[in-house]
Amino acid sequence: MSETQWTDRDDAELHAESLPITHPVRLVQAFIGALKSTDPEAADVLATLITPESEADWADYGAAREFANRPMRISLATRYDPEAPDVAYVKFAPDEGAWISGKLDQDNVLAWATLVWRPEISKWGPLACWRIHRIGPWASASELPRSVPGFDPQLL
Repeated sequence: MSETQWTDRDDAELHAESLPITHPVRLVQAFIGALKSTDPEAADVLATLITPESEADWADYGAAREFANRPMRISLATRYDPEAPDVAYVKFAPDEGAWISGKLDQDNVLAWATLVWRPEISKWGPLACWRIHRIGPWASASELPRSVPGFDPQLL
């Protein structure tokens, strides 16, 4: 909050904190936080947030760290694939303009995080079943390593 008044950025931060721990945006926030971390164990954390099938694509996370350090915002509105509810997309937008927007569209997109619901590899139950497969253009469900096609985690 600014020293003089509540802003739309404050509204956005409050909304982000109110999302359930199982929400895809929370995983994306954790991933970006781990990419920015100087903790030597951050790479181990990152490995728990991605799909095992994409591990080689991330290499040493160098390109992802470069991306994470750009000025950007993580959208709080998640797009779920209408044909594959076990696939979600979280938008990264430039750090400019209004903090709150009611639309989830292709405007102002830096990239999309493509996430897949993978309960069989979670060590923490439903709290950590979303996994990031890639950051960039979104991947269609048919390109993803899905283990529970058609399952809708939003119904939990």
